[in-house]
Amino acid sequence: MAETLRRLQEDHRNIARLLQVLEHQLALFAEDGEVDYEVMTGALEYMRRYPDLEHHPREDRVMQQLRQRDPEAAEKVGDLEREHIRLKGVTERFTTALENVLAEQEVSREAFTDLGRDFVAQQRAHMRTEDETFFPAAERSLTAQDWAEVEASMTQVGDPLFGPRVAQECAALHEHLLQWDRESGSPG
Repeated sequence: MAETLRRLQEDHRNIARLLQVLEHQLALFAEDGEVDYEVMTGALEYMRRYPDLEHHPREDRVMQQLRQRDPEAAEKVGDLEREHIRLKGVTERFTTALENVLAEQEVSREAFTDLGRDFVAQQRAHMRTEDETFFPAAERSLTAQDWAEVEASMTQVGDPLFGPRVAQECAALHEHLLQWDRESGSPG
């Protein structure tokens, strides 16, 4: 398996962990429980910073190679770039709602929870589609040279939350994820 594809799949596993934690915080919010807003804010900042700026552009580049190598397979995947733009909008809407809650602006509990749950559901559906359709098509169709071209064309930013060096602004969220893994028995 190409390193790029392995890393994209690993990103999906990591994002799925983050979505679990965010979903838990949303459940607490819906029940008027004790919400860790630092975790929610950190999760959304991460989603804006890493998937939107690093992960999705890498997938878009893989998709460009797939279109060149196997247009029929690319057609079955669909318009991935447009989906990434749409997801960025979903992330921005949920981020704005969280900012409004933190600024104590009037936001109904139900509306905020619904928006958050929709964010989580759309992220999961998107990753499931890529895992089941896009990644297998890319793995089947792209050559070692194609994968090398993808890597050569991308800037190596690194994952600020799940990478070998956790960025300072992600440290609290990273610790929360480790605690979540310990409490849930997840391998992390």
